[in-house]
Formats: sequence, structure tokens, C-alpha cells
Amino acid sequence: MSADLVVDATAVTPHSRFTMTVWLRAGTDSPVDGAQVFLDFDPLVFQVVGMRGSQLLPVELYSAVDNHLGRIGYAAGTLGQPATAHFRLVSVEFQAMAVTGGAGSTVAFASPTRPHMTRIVYRGNDNTGRLGGPAVIVVAETN
Repeated sequence: MSADLVVDATAVTPHSRFTMTVWLRAGTDSPVDGAQVFLDFDPLVFQVVGMRGSQLLPVELYSAVDNHLGRIGYAAGTLGQPATAHFRLVSVEFQAMAVTGGAGSTVAFASPTRPHMTRIVYRGNDNTGRLGGPAVIVVAETN
């Protein structure tokens, strides 16, 4: 089992929007019936403007954005059949607020400390596995 962050643009301009998606790699040997993720971002560079959950885990258990601290929390599950294939857990729409230059700024899974632990579960058992690295987004000045 693994979780990955995929962004639709790696370079944007100030005040433009982009989407980041948390993908879970479930399988028949690692089904998923619940998941929670926490992401950190620089609130001086990005602001969250919306989130959209998955149809495979349709029961939204928690959804929170703190644009002041730069933290996103999302949890969902299902009472029906577990997911057994690669699927989108949540998509987050960001707006770029400030120029970062060539180094860019990251959006990453939060440090795994309670209560902000990213977890992927099946029947109450943790099968989280690997969490993907951060996504780097460069906000370049407009010409």
C-alpha cells in the first residue's frame, strides 16, 4: 500500500490555481475501507480554495483546512465494499499567493505525530505502507 501526491502543474503564476490529488494504491492484497491524510503547506505561498473527496470512500469523516497554519486534514471511509484498485482519495485546489523563485515550495504529508497521522486502514488494521515524497510547486513571477 502506498499514498502519493500528484500535482497537475509544477510551475504556476501568482493568483493562479492548481490541483493536488492524494492517490492511494490499493489492491486485492491490500484493500482499503478507510483513510485519513494530513498535509502541510506554506500558507504565505498557497491557500486552499476547495476540496473534493472520492466516490470509493463516500463517507466523509473529517474535512478541515487551516489556511493560517498551512494544514489540511481529510478522512473518509466506506461501510460497503473496500477499494481494491488505485484510486483518488481527495483532490485539493490551491491558489498561489506569492512568488517562490526556482526553489519552489512544497506540499507534503504531515509529520506522523498524533493526532495528525496519515493512516490507511482495512477492517481497523493499519496497512499504510509508503507515503510519497513532497510535491514541489514553483510560483514564478508574471512577465
